[in-house]
Amino acid sequence: MIEIRGLCKHFDDFSALEDIHMTMESGKVYGLIGQSGSGKSTLLRCINGLTGYESGSLKVDGVEVSTLSGLEARRFRRDIGMIFQQFSLLKRLSVYDNVALPMRCWKYSKSEIDKRVTELLELVHIADKRDALPTELSGGQKQRVAIARALTMNPKFLLCDEATSALDPNIAETIMDLLSDINQQLGITMIVVTHQLSILKSSCEQVYLLERGRLVAQGDITSLFSTPPEALRRLMGSQEAVEPTGGGTVLRLLPTRQQAAQPILSRMARELGQDFSVLKADREQYRHGAVTYLIIEVPNGLLPQVRDWLKLRQIAWVTEPGGQTGKE
Repeated sequence: MIEIRGLCKHFDDFSALEDIHMTMESGKVYGLIGQSGSGKSTLLRCINGLTGYESGSLKVDGVEVSTLSGLEARRFRRDIGMIFQQFSLLKRLSVYDNVALPMRCWKYSKSEIDKRVTELLELVHIADKRDALPTELSGGQKQRVAIARALTMNPKFLLCDEATSALDPNIAETIMDLLSDINQQLGITMIVVTHQLSILKSSCEQVYLLERGRLVAQGDITSLFSTPPEALRRLMGSQEAVEPTGGGTVLRLLPTRQQAAQPILSRMARELGQDFSVLKADREQYRHGAVTYLIIEVPNGLLPQVRDWLKLRQIAWVTEPGGQTGKE
């Protein structure tokens, strides 16, 4: 478990992290998002002990990171794997030797190294490339090598700093599918930093949003994106904004999977004697299943009746943008 309380980190007069509070339970996949410069990478470096902090507490499995030094700090970082955007492979070493490097630094025996590397290359589906050089690999294959190397020391935590940003969308999706499988198979706690919101939605369970060094939103990934707070709307940008066309109120309906299979909108229109404009309809895939939503425009004079109708049928809704919510 990672427990962060009141964490602050400054670089001269610049506040990189200010009063951060987080709790990350073992075995889950967490998303860390925010604009460039919001403090995401600094937070990762604080977690793995590469960057110190001025005040607050950061405990990993009950150990205060700021108290570690020397060999103790090295042993601590051995339990935390890192995956980077640019792979950071050594060009003169083969795939096998890149993955074996951490174990060689810790003086493992040749037989132990060979057994572990062979297992990991099979795990990331790249066993046939063990003798290849990084220059002979595609971007996706390079990232698979980097993932295997990060897992070499059997870490408890895996930190992914923009691990898919250098890949095209289809390859990025396969890499995140691989990481999700690894999380489920090995029970490793993962923290994923990414700008790709589709990757975030399909892979993470909880999300933390940083803005100018402060934690401004957090929560379950499905709930947070279904009813996004203002800070998340700013990050998503104008492509997510939906404006009314007839001067009414915009409602985002969030039916359950069972409710989504029913003709909700046509039934509501028939029973209330009013047609509704559908501004947007979509189905988004999250880690634990798909979520369907409808964005409609409701004439202002009919808004109380619509809310009562939704309440009676326990259909969740949110007023766009960023207004009232309810399970009505």
